[in-house]
Amino acid sequence: MQVVCVLQQSPLLPLLAESCLVFSPQVALSPEAVFFEIAASQKLFTREACLSRLQEILKSYSLAPKVAVASDLPTALALARYGGKDPSLLPIEALADYLQPFAPVEFSPAPILRKLGIKTIHDFLQLPRAELSSRFGKEGLFALYRFQEAGNLAWPRFHSPEILEERADFDCAAQIENLTPVFFLLKTLVDRIFCRLFARKKKLVAFVITFHLNKFTFKRTRHTEVTLPLPHSDPKHLLALLQEKIAKEFAINPLREALEGISLLVKETAPFLDSQKEFFSKAEEEKEGLASVLSRLREKLGDEAAFLASPQPRLLPEASWKRSLDQGTGVQVPYRPLRLLAAPLPLLRRGTRLQTTQEEWQILSFFGPEKICGEWWLEPFARDYFRVDTAEGIGLWIFQSSGKLFLHGFYD
Repeated sequence: MQVVCVLQQSPLLPLLAESCLVFSPQVALSPEAVFFEIAASQKLFTREACLSRLQEILKSYSLAPKVAVASDLPTALALARYGGKDPSLLPIEALADYLQPFAPVEFSPAPILRKLGIKTIHDFLQLPRAELSSRFGKEGLFALYRFQEAGNLAWPRFHSPEILEERADFDCAAQIENLTPVFFLLKTLVDRIFCRLFARKKKLVAFVITFHLNKFTFKRTRHTEVTLPLPHSDPKHLLALLQEKIAKEFAINPLREALEGISLLVKETAPFLDSQKEFFSKAEEEKEGLASVLSRLREKLGDEAAFLASPQPRLLPEASWKRSLDQGTGVQVPYRPLRLLAAPLPLLRRGTRLQTTQEEWQILSFFGPEKICGEWWLEPFARDYFRVDTAEGIGLWIFQSSGKLFLHGFYD
């Protein structure tokens, strides 16, 4: 067993404890410390990597605690409190951490032991066991037992807070002249939230950002609700979206009151299917990137302007897809144009030129035909499709049906 102890009294300890679930499911919380066991996770990351990541989490919470690692929980707590590496050289007062590691108390026999010249735990261990009870009471004997059996301590169950919310404040209420400090504070919140979401194996779907204004103003809060079209698990992509959204909102409705702080409340999440990272594939990064691009386009152009095309079991090209926000698992489809017309346009061929009522193109080459037909149960059709390269640099997707030509899409 290897137990990490993070010692510092702070109201942020429950949030920190939840963030530490990324290292191990075995986490415990006391009024002054967070504990987690990492020996069972050493095949996933080394002790050094764990402590390095822990420092990043502590930095996001602006905490500077004492940190120690030991083979059991009470020893880790005592080493964090008093320093050093050898438990036997800890001061005699450290036995209090062995007696009650989750509810700090004083070791009452300590003053008497010091008067007798017993200053360290090593000195205490030299005392005859049979004399401990008669000379120092049951507490002295119990302290020896708890020191020797420190590795068999039962850990209390840690329960994550039901409400997933983070808040960060400025040192004092400040008038915001530009959005840089707002984005800096928002980055801290987003990093914390995603760390806790990762520990819960969740992705972010919907949340509310609250701007806490000066307490002397008439309206003390201002809210911004955000619903993402696709679940997010990457803080960098979300920050880019939030910067654009907040800049747009504040340009329309500036923040005139002094700002005290910002909070972020998670309203909806989606399951995060955890798996090993693909070293030879960038599929995960591409999915996150697609989610980010889609969210930013919808923010700029409107919710109906950006979407994904989901394949449908139809043979008719214009009916073979529908608007969707589901990335799906990927479907093998023939090479198709990115721009498909809602309804095919009649096309006229004059020698080596193709014409519609508004445009015309010079033909360079034809590729095809690709025969598409069927759907007798709805409305039967039969078409011969061709891809046409033109001198104007535009690829055309055309088809012939009943002796007539039609333009159906453009290759980019």
